[in-house]
Amino acid sequence: MKVDIFLEGGGIWGLAYLGAYKAISYAGLQVDRVCGISVGSIVGSFMAVGFTANDLIDLLGYYPDFSFLKVKTPRANRPYIGKLLALLFNRGIYDSSAIEDFIEDICEKKGITTFEPLISFGESRLKILAFDATMRKIIVLPDDLPKYGRKVEDFRISEAVRMSCAIPLYYTPYELKTEKKTNRIIDVGFIKRIPTNIMYQDRKLRKLTLRFGFQKDKGDRSHNRRYKSPWSSDELERYIVIPIDRSIGFKNFDLTKEQVLSLYKQGYRACRNFLRDEFQTNK
Repeated sequence: MKVDIFLEGGGIWGLAYLGAYKAISYAGLQVDRVCGISVGSIVGSFMAVGFTANDLIDLLGYYPDFSFLKVKTPRANRPYIGKLLALLFNRGIYDSSAIEDFIEDICEKKGITTFEPLISFGESRLKILAFDATMRKIIVLPDDLPKYGRKVEDFRISEAVRMSCAIPLYYTPYELKTEKKTNRIIDVGFIKRIPTNIMYQDRKLRKLTLRFGFQKDKGDRSHNRRYKSPWSSDELERYIVIPIDRSIGFKNFDLTKEQVLSLYKQGYRACRNFLRDEFQTNK
């Protein structure tokens, strides 16, 4: 059975998506189309280019931590007022190009770096959400690229992910240049309740969509069972909340191995519990 996936943002908490992906694979389900916001776009892009759950677990296990994704801009490295200068002139302390380089390197391992190989039935199987701070609107990548004079087929996945991960004032915005002006593209995660069906141009392509998000763990496991979206009555959508240990901040990129394992397990359990109840699987 094929399902579509919608992955919300959440910084380093996105490592929990590896556990959810493992549970999906273990249940015998196949991921078809993926939509991601911020870290969801990172994991979603890896799914779309063909990495299995085990591939990603092995691959990301090579990294002792993810602090390499926090590279300060030259201005931010200056003493005393460096961060202030970076915010004023770069609109971010950390260089978002570090994310682009990371994604490009990983996608190259599968030989898929642009959206062209992902196009099926006239639409990309991977959709990435970001926010055009210049025009003040949500954009869907690669669907909206022609509005900026860009070809969908030639655009690099890593650039789209960089746009989606550019947390305002934290990472530098991506500058999407057109003939007339430059648009600053940033993370859209600050906008809540983005409808899941935004990932489809052709609504006939829709199928059961598993939407994943996060919530700080309050010790009450009841929120694991919130399978219907809190803002949608759509029967094709299920909303799975992954509880996160309160001690793990979403910007904490230098996690211990124990914290990484905790995130993985939380994602696996939340998804496994949903699949068990939804499909009556014993796995």
